[in-house]
Amino acid sequence: MSYNTDRYYYRKSHGLCVDCGEPVDGDRVCCAKCNERKNAKSAIYGKEHREERNKKHREKRAMRLAMGLCVDCGKENHNGKALCDACSERKNKQARERKAYLKKVGRCTCCGAEVPKGRRLCAVCHLKEIEREERRSQEEKDRINKRKRQLKNEKYKERKDNGLCPSCGGEIDDKAYATCSRCRARRRTLWRMNSKNTDSMKKENGICLWCDDPAVPGRCYCDKHLQEHRESAAYARKFAKHDIIRKYLDASAREAKWKRDKREGRRVEREEGLNGKCGQ
Repeated sequence: MSYNTDRYYYRKSHGLCVDCGEPVDGDRVCCAKCNERKNAKSAIYGKEHREERNKKHREKRAMRLAMGLCVDCGKENHNGKALCDACSERKNKQARERKAYLKKVGRCTCCGAEVPKGRRLCAVCHLKEIEREERRSQEEKDRINKRKRQLKNEKYKERKDNGLCPSCGGEIDDKAYATCSRCRARRRTLWRMNSKNTDSMKKENGICLWCDDPAVPGRCYCDKHLQEHRESAAYARKFAKHDIIRKYLDASAREAKWKRDKREGRRVEREEGLNGKCGQ
């Protein structure tokens, strides 16, 4: 070994700056003064030779790709892609780890900038993603969606085989269900909210619950679906195998008629300026 190499490892092992020999703080190999000088020199060199380096890098990648080699490591590549299997797996792993870390610390998963709570991308990266999505062809969109569905199904199967909740990956508290209690509660709440809001808005605006056509005044369905509903009820009432089912259908029909008459009566009272509940 040369003298410079011995001096480098000697200073590094004794907590000294490898350039000037002054003491350093922490695990650094250079003191603050030498580190600042090196950073300034690297910034100037990088700015002056960035285009030249990028050009050489693009030429090298194009040459390797034309020769059927991996553009990253230069080894033989037989999968027909730019990267070999090893380099592709390594880069994907690094990208996943970086994305998970940025998401954990609350930063943009693309550029690392600060984002509001609950956001994945900053405003700039979000606009760029929208532009990329608009430029994609329909074939590319179908390929991406197919790949997403495949990954989602693989993750679902892996979590289910390991005895975890396939939705969130958490522990299942009740083995009688396929998902955890938290995911079940969230899905029930969302389903009820969406169903309730949709039906309520349609009823308030006088729209059929089964389609978007105007509903019959005083009813929840349009002419077409109201007739289908009546025919289905009559068919079920006619061919009911047990008397208890027929009685249940008749009772449901009577209850629906009573509610309909009650709503109509309240509407008339409100139009006359009376209280819809007490009639005064």
